[in-house]
Amino acid sequence: MELLKILFVTALCVAGSIAKIEEEDGILIVTKDNFEEVLEDTYVLIEFYAPWCGSCTKFAPKYVELAKALLETELEVKLGKVDTTEEPELAQMQEIRSYPTVKLFRDGVPIKYQGDLEVSAVLDWLTKKATSPVEEIKSIRGAKKFIKKHDIAIIGFFKDFDTKEAETFWHVANANGDYGFGFTNTESVFKEFKAEDGQVFLFKNFDERQNVYNKQMDAKKLEKFIEANSIPLVIDYDEKISEKVFGGNNKDFLVAFLSEDDGDYDNYAEEFTKTAKKYHEKMMVVTFNVDDPQQSQMLEYFGLKKKDVPAMRIINMVDSGFHKFKPENPELKDKNIYDFASKYLKGELKRYLSAEDVPEDWDAKPVKVLTGKNFEKIAMDKSKHVLVGFYAPWCGHCKQLAPIYDELGEKYENNKKVVIAKLDATANELEDIDIKGYPTIILFKKGTNEAIRFEGNRTVEGMSKFIDSDGTEGASEEEDKKVEEKEGEEGLSKDEL
Repeated sequence: MELLKILFVTALCVAGSIAKIEEEDGILIVTKDNFEEVLEDTYVLIEFYAPWCGSCTKFAPKYVELAKALLETELEVKLGKVDTTEEPELAQMQEIRSYPTVKLFRDGVPIKYQGDLEVSAVLDWLTKKATSPVEEIKSIRGAKKFIKKHDIAIIGFFKDFDTKEAETFWHVANANGDYGFGFTNTESVFKEFKAEDGQVFLFKNFDERQNVYNKQMDAKKLEKFIEANSIPLVIDYDEKISEKVFGGNNKDFLVAFLSEDDGDYDNYAEEFTKTAKKYHEKMMVVTFNVDDPQQSQMLEYFGLKKKDVPAMRIINMVDSGFHKFKPENPELKDKNIYDFASKYLKGELKRYLSAEDVPEDWDAKPVKVLTGKNFEKIAMDKSKHVLVGFYAPWCGHCKQLAPIYDELGEKYENNKKVVIAKLDATANELEDIDIKGYPTIILFKKGTNEAIRFEGNRTVEGMSKFIDSDGTEGASEEEDKKVEEKEGEEGLSKDEL
């Protein structure tokens, strides 16, 4: 019964282990040096922010209000905050990709908050999460009440709580705060659900209603099982579930672009469901309704227009955004859909790279316009230094840089050994160049084509020194270690989906 003791002792633990750590308005100032000490408390909510972030500035007074509100409750939750510009290593360790990011550390295990940044919403969430993650179920009636209470109810059946299997279940429950976890060793409950020792049942109000995990108990496999089965086989995209769908551990998605007005959902939903049933633990199937103005914007990311709908693509999430794959046969029949998913999972498909046509006047101005179709020819010309600015049309920092970059182009317009160019990275993708934020400026060095990223001052003088020094002054020294969103750069993140 050792595990059971641990469970309830943990549930009854109160905060109080943190001492002599700097506070501001009742909120702990968390650093790399005191992070482990802070996590010694049972429940710690930490905000990861950046001073330049507008959303963080708006949330700051609400976070202080939350600290005061917690004092009026019985919740034993400490609040902390991390300035990621001062603690970049801590931000990288916690995989912070957008701001503000709020995490609850429950016995040191992080649970990311994905709701509204309002005091009442965060407080409601904490009320549910700052308790023991697993509820003991002692009767059939108790089990049915538990299942009814939770949208997703997960029950572990263990005749002996003091086993490695039960302990693994406990740790998975502790790390997954969005669901209701229960466990039982009551014989009548076993019989009611025809459960066997060591099985985990997942109950839900959609699709099959019930799924059973009966493999060898393994934390990663159990988490994958829960993630795959806690959402519908075919997910109708909604902004409210964006983070849950695209922010989880799953990296592979079969995406369908459909028109509800044209009857596509009635005509093709079942076709996608067949493939989803086969591969639901390997990839998610998501539909976008192109009649919705917001969802139709996704067409641009895939180089599609509304006239191309219905259509399907596969995306693979990577740190810099996502890689896209196009079907050999675009017709939305069940065999084509299944073959598309099957070939992708076998590694038989080549990544699809979008590329705009080269405009007729691409070289009419000092700053040359590159696309995926002329990039190789221009940027890889070894007889010249070629400086390329990778931008996004919607990026505010890119718009600020534009007149400065044009001035730089004018400066080198008559230099036969230097080319100043730009490329819309949202419409043109390159095989070996991942753009992690906008704007990104890269020098393709004369003689070698070595790609050197610029991290100096974005002034005519700063960029000129970079070019004239053959890419040594202002070059990035640790570009792979940077957090994607930092001051002066608008990063790519899953939130864009």
